[in-house]
Amino acid sequence: MKKLVITLPALLLITWLLYLHFDLFSYLFNGETEKAQSYLARNLPTTLLLTFLIMLIQHTFTIFPLLLVISINVLIFGLIPGFLWSWLASILSSAFIFYGVRYLFDDLVARKIPKPILHSLNDNGFIYVFQARIIPFIPTSLVNLAAGLSHVRFLPFILATALGNFIFFLLLALVSEGILEASIEQFSLVGVAVVALLIYLIVLWRKRRRKWKKPNGLEL
Repeated sequence: MKKLVITLPALLLITWLLYLHFDLFSYLFNGETEKAQSYLARNLPTTLLLTFLIMLIQHTFTIFPLLLVISINVLIFGLIPGFLWSWLASILSSAFIFYGVRYLFDDLVARKIPKPILHSLNDNGFIYVFQARIIPFIPTSLVNLAAGLSHVRFLPFILATALGNFIFFLLLALVSEGILEASIEQFSLVGVAVVALLIYLIVLWRKRRRKWKKPNGLEL
């Protein structure tokens, strides 16, 4: 009953906003960036609300390409403000989804999440989330949903999200402005992935080193 009381008004509000701004989401679905930008460039409060809703939907279902969402924010607000708003909106969206899945929709989501992802999150939550944020092979929505189902604590999840998204969103914002070419973006992502892998190996080495130590502090 408590779940229904919380979720029903939220779903009704989102449905109402989708109905009122159906044209906007149609433009986004069809990749019509200029029309979406023109639609949003009306007043700041409405623009902030709608761009946050777009990011929330993207982080829940991955209907819209992330590059498209960030490009629209950069076109409307400028490079730095657009990047920062995209980053902040992504953190807030991830937090909402994390808590929503953990306390409200766990039964609905549980069957859709691959068990290997849950095992990886339970074993190395921070590292796994950070890697997933900077390597665009795992959908953002899948990471958020899986994290909500896992045993990962909120603080490591949101810190890894903030750090990983800062790096990845900055690259996408630069690409959307034409400062970076797609090939350079791919090269940068490979570099970031290598760094993330090194961090992961260091953390694994430290964890195993602790296991090799005796209770009195001497190594086996």
